[in-house]
Amino acid sequence: MKLTSYQVSIISLVLKIDKEGKQRTFPLEELTTASDIFKKIKDCIPKEQGEVFTECEAKFTSEENVFIMKLVNERNWAVEDADHLFDLKELLK
Repeated sequence: MKLTSYQVSIISLVLKIDKEGKQRTFPLEELTTASDIFKKIKDCIPKEQGEVFTECEAKFTSEENVFIMKLVNERNWAVEDADHLFDLKELLK
């Protein structure tokens, strides 16, 4: 699926930061899934740009799609994020 840089940033955020703004940790049974997703979006960072995400193609399994949506749904979001979140949700269906 083709992801915008904003959508990649959302996925990165929900993997790294919990809804209270603390570093997210996962139980061991979820850590593999989280790590696999993180590796896939890390490929969306051109080496010469540091930590700046770009538009990219990523292939997630159906399990990973469900996992990402679970993390997205746990958080509260600003209205400015709405269109990006709705588009991401459609991609992950």
